[in-house]
This record gives sequence, C-alpha cells and structure tokens, in this order.
Amino acid sequence: MSTHILHPIRTVLYHLAAALLFVIFFCMPATAQTLIGDPVWKVTGGQTNWFSGFGNQVRSIAFNKATGNLLVASRADGLRIERLNALTGESIGSLDMTNVFGGLLPLNRVAVTDDGQIFAINLILESGVDFKIYYWADEQATPRLLYEGKPTPGDRYGDGIGVFGTGDDVTLMVSGTFNSNISIFTFDGQNLSQDPVVFPVPQDAANGNMVLVPGTRHVWMNGRDTIIRKYDLDTGELLASIGSSVVPISYGDIGYIASEDREFLFTGVGGVEDNNFLLLDVTNPANAQVIAQTGNIAPGENLFRVASVAIDPERVVGFVLATNVAVAAYDLSDVLEIPVSVEQHGEQLPTALELHQNYPNPFNPSTTIRFSLPEAGEVNLTVFDVTGRAVAVLAEGFHQAGSHQAQFNATGLGSGVYVYRLQSGGQSVSRMLSLIK
Repeated sequence: MSTHILHPIRTVLYHLAAALLFVIFFCMPATAQTLIGDPVWKVTGGQTNWFSGFGNQVRSIAFNKATGNLLVASRADGLRIERLNALTGESIGSLDMTNVFGGLLPLNRVAVTDDGQIFAINLILESGVDFKIYYWADEQATPRLLYEGKPTPGDRYGDGIGVFGTGDDVTLMVSGTFNSNISIFTFDGQNLSQDPVVFPVPQDAANGNMVLVPGTRHVWMNGRDTIIRKYDLDTGELLASIGSSVVPISYGDIGYIASEDREFLFTGVGGVEDNNFLLLDVTNPANAQVIAQTGNIAPGENLFRVASVAIDPERVVGFVLATNVAVAAYDLSDVLEIPVSVEQHGEQLPTALELHQNYPNPFNPSTTIRFSLPEAGEVNLTVFDVTGRAVAVLAEGFHQAGSHQAQFNATGLGSGVYVYRLQSGGQSVSRMLSLIK
C-alpha cells in the first residue's frame, strides 16, 4: 500500500485514539480511589425476620440522636419499624404500629428529628388510595395519623422524605418518583398543617432524602435517575448541583455531615447488583469530588436500586441500606479526617461509670436506659420502688467496656417515681425515673 495512503490513515487513527482517551479520562463518572474500611457491623438480607432478602420490603433507615438507635422501616414479616442498637446492629424491639395501613406500600420511609420525634409515610401512585403521614412522639409512643389525602393531586408520594427542627417547630418535606413537586408541611408538636406549601423542582429531584445544612434554610436533595441538587427553601434558588460526571444518576439517597470547614455527602447505590455507596466532598460544589467508597456492601439483587442513608454526626458513622441486600454501619472518621475520639465504634470510653437519664421520661410503659463502662467487668442494673424494694433487674453479669442499653417495661407496676441503680467495679450510681399511666 502506498505510504501516501497510510499516512492519512495513521493520522485518523491517532486522532480517534486521542478522542477515546479524552472520553475515558475526562467524561466518564469519577470513581473513588479510597475504600472505606470494613463495616462496624452488618445485617444481610434474610438474616433476620425483619430484613428479607427479597420482595423490596425494607426501603428506609433513620438515625435517632435522642436514643442512639437506628430505625428500619420494614414490611418483612408484617409492618414494623425495627429499633437497632446503632453501636452493634442488634435488634432491641420495634415501634407500636397500631392502625398503620393503606397505600401501595403501607409503610415506606421513616425520618426522625434531632429530639427523637418520628415520622413515617406510606407510598401512593398517581391515583387511588390517600397518602398518609404517621407520627410517634418517641420510640415508646402509640402512632398518630397526622395527614391523609393528596398533597398535589395526580402525583406519586412516599419515596422522598426530609424532616428538620425540634419541639413545636418541625418542617416535614415529602415527594416521590416522577413528581415535580415537594410538599412542605409544618408541625407544632401536636398538629400538622393540612395545606402544604408546594415547592417546584425538576422531576425526580427529591425521590430520596432531603437533608438540611445546619444553621441555614439550604437543603440538599437527591433521587434515582437525577442529579444531586441544593436549594434555598426561602427563595427557591438553585444553589448547587452535582452532575453525572461526578456521581452517576443511579445514586439516589444522601446523608450529610460536616466538619468545621468541610461538607460531605454520602450516597448510594450504584446499580441492581452494585450496592456501592460513595462519599463526596461538596465543600466547593463546583468542584465536588468522590473521595471514598464502600464497595459492594454485600452480594444480592436490589431490583429497584433503592437505598437509604443515615448519619450519626457525633460518632462520624454512616449507616447504609440496600434493599434486599444489607444494612450496615461504617466508621467515616478516618476518611473524613474529622477529629473525634474513637475507641469503640466511634465512642470515647468514659473514665468513670456513667448512667444516663432514661428516655423517654416520664414514660408508659417502656423506657430505655443507657450506661457506659470504663472497663470490662461484672454489672448490675436494678430498678427499685420508693420503699427500696427491687422491682426489676435490667442487666446482670459480665459486660465489655463501652456503651450499653437496657429496656425497662413497667407493665404491671403503678404510677410513681422509681430509682434505678448501676453497680460495677466497686462503684455505684443512681438516677430517678417517672412512670405515668
């Protein structure tokens, strides 16, 4: 073949190769170079009765700062919101689900305020049954139906949720897949506004979590098959967006955590069989970067690519859920370089015996008591009535150093003040609790 013919061919091939390299290095979604360490704990699909390995039955988690528990909304083995010890992943019971029913999925998402008020929602399509919002004052409360209706007729609701505020000043945001609106409700501690404020967004923009930047009215939101965005709730202004060149649009739920001068998002999942979660530095949203990833948290098929993320900001722990696959806890402190004292799952060991005030208090009929040990040893946690008679032994025997909790069910006891006493290592500490029936 003539060299006059070969030269143009080589030139064309050279430019095609250069273009291909450009696409590979500059146009493909960014991937993290750092793998987050093994999970602190993990529960896989089918391992327990509340977490099925099939059927798309577990779709939401939320961290309760008031109790230190992780809440899991599940339809496996009946409707439930399972309570897990966030330090260990151990189940410690479930919420009262009285009169929770109705919808394509009667229970789909759960969210918790910083002071422990719990909201859960069902899932509806564009027509048919009504959208419902349920409320628990705390983990021991009976649920109340706060809302039943159609926030914006013709829209799907129940996929997206966000809750901000405490006490009698709470904001609840809800949306859904294919929805171009967010409905914003206010809650005064007793009643929920029945006519929500409608906040327009691009379709699917909020079919995952909506998380508030503390101290602002700025909200990050995400959804499957769309990009991550941040809005100003007061002005409606789009403040930032994270394009698909950084995070593929299959990643549809987010958690938020910040240090003094940096901001991060935690998001997942990658695909049907790619249950990977990404950690992003969004301090400068225009230059957002994926800085770490979990990798595939467990084998299994997550047919609808449903994920949920929750954050414990004090221990710098990220909790992740991939439907049908696994729920797990990851220590993020080293990766994020956030200075915390971490000796046991993100918790600083105490220098002395610690007995915390029970929650809730007053209570009826159950309450949670948390305690911490500076070193391993024999423990006795007992409840006494005002005459000094022991009415319940809540913990006894050898316990490891670190945090523990016990449940006190006072069914069968009368209203009044009781004393609970913790003894270990030759030390003793006591507190009072109130039972009101």
